[in-house]
Amino acid sequence: MQGVFHCNNATAQGFLAALEAMKSGREPGRFSSLGKNLGLEALARRVFDRPRPLFPSPFSCGQLVAEELLSPQALEEEGKAMRHCLGEENWASVLLDEERFFSLRDGADQRVATLRLEWVSGAWKVAELRGPGNARVTEEVAAFAEELARAAGTGALRPAV
Repeated sequence: MQGVFHCNNATAQGFLAALEAMKSGREPGRFSSLGKNLGLEALARRVFDRPRPLFPSPFSCGQLVAEELLSPQALEEEGKAMRHCLGEENWASVLLDEERFFSLRDGADQRVATLRLEWVSGAWKVAELRGPGNARVTEEVAAFAEELARAAGTGALRPAV
């Protein structure tokens, strides 16, 4: 079939091993430019259909909306806009379904916080929640983040590996 890429289990395992090495910092010279030079994002989306969003559309409650950050570019843009360390290097953990990041925005579509969920003991948990410049967030934003983690739950919304 033309246009369909088939890979065997060894290819998939090699791809995931490269991602693990890139994420962990092992062999930094070997994998440092893997994502940019080999089209890692395009390969992951086409071959593995990953990452898949946790929600079919942006999660919202009241005046707050959470936009899931599913590409290296989205992570980098969020980090720059919010003046903190989030960047494209975090994408490997998204692809491996270990972490998820969300841009939390108000009713005027202004960024108010960045949320990091982590897959822990069979459920998505709030791992980090930071406002602009790593500032603390309001109680309303913190409650929204916890509600989002509860909605993501224990795997019903977790992408299939």
